[in-house]
Amino acid sequence: MTIVNLVRLSDLKLKVSAIEALENINRIDRPVLCSLDPKLCVWGIDSNLQYLTKEIANETDTIVQMCSRNEHLKTSDQFNSSRHIENVKFVRLYQQDIKQLTNENSSIEVTEVPAVVIRHENGNLEELNYFKTHRYRHPDKEVVNVFDKTFTYPKIPSKLLGDEFQFVFTPNSYRVVTQFNSPLNELRRLNVTLNHLYVQYDDVSEYLINPINEIRPDSDYHLPEKYRGISLLDELAVFADNWYRQNNKTGNKGLKDDLPKELVQGNKKAAAAAYFLSQAPKGKTGSDSSISTRCQFPYLVKALEMHVETNSTSRHQNKAVFNYLLDQGFSEDNAKYGELLSRPMKKV
Repeated sequence: MTIVNLVRLSDLKLKVSAIEALENINRIDRPVLCSLDPKLCVWGIDSNLQYLTKEIANETDTIVQMCSRNEHLKTSDQFNSSRHIENVKFVRLYQQDIKQLTNENSSIEVTEVPAVVIRHENGNLEELNYFKTHRYRHPDKEVVNVFDKTFTYPKIPSKLLGDEFQFVFTPNSYRVVTQFNSPLNELRRLNVTLNHLYVQYDDVSEYLINPINEIRPDSDYHLPEKYRGISLLDELAVFADNWYRQNNKTGNKGLKDDLPKELVQGNKKAAAAAYFLSQAPKGKTGSDSSISTRCQFPYLVKALEMHVETNSTSRHQNKAVFNYLLDQGFSEDNAKYGELLSRPMKKV
């Protein structure tokens, strides 16, 4: 399963407590991930590895085996060998461990997990609840006759029945099998706190406080409620409000470079966006002092109002809005991109 839009739970502004959001996500069995301690690494091991003796290991052959929780993997004559799992960035927690964490509201220690999340070379994250390894194989008969020669094999205890395996933790330095029952002698615990937890954005979105609603009514970046959620202005307003407040800035140095590339693509479009967001814009500004005398973002709000009133579409330039911005004194580029930035992305 591909993991997308991962967010750290403790970084989010929520309508409810993080504990309540976590409980609800856990209740519907959605992935709750913990970042892997850089001092640890993950191994996949046979849950019956403790019963594997050196004698059995020495007398058996190995074949490639896929270890999966969804299939019956072995009978009483099989053991799966251990494997170090590479490129693990997160681990998925058991529901009962999450429940314990929410009850204690502090920290817990886990010894195993049901799945791991690896990062591929292209940057994608994938959840895995299986691993490929070798399998110890031993005849289930006590005596075998081959060319009139008798070979005796010890029978495997009945306790070895089952098809489960475990993802466990060892020190990060322990990455190579050094003994037949590796890595049983090197097992460690993973410490888990709320600050270590990550969830997918869609699983927590209903509990989020919309940051556009946090902007003060007297701010240059205030967007009337009736015009929220229909254009890029929401995200631009939130970005600029945070950029100036968190960085305690008054000018515009670095504003253009800090604009999210996925939000505003292209150098000219980014320059126009930075111009309208700046608290110290350079160049021609709007002529209507009743709208704004400093930051030019309120002109984009006015442009959005005109878009809505004239039933603009997302694919076509609204010439009335473009001409309005020109008439206010803006340069042709700023009027062009101002119309585009304020254009509704969906039908109102």
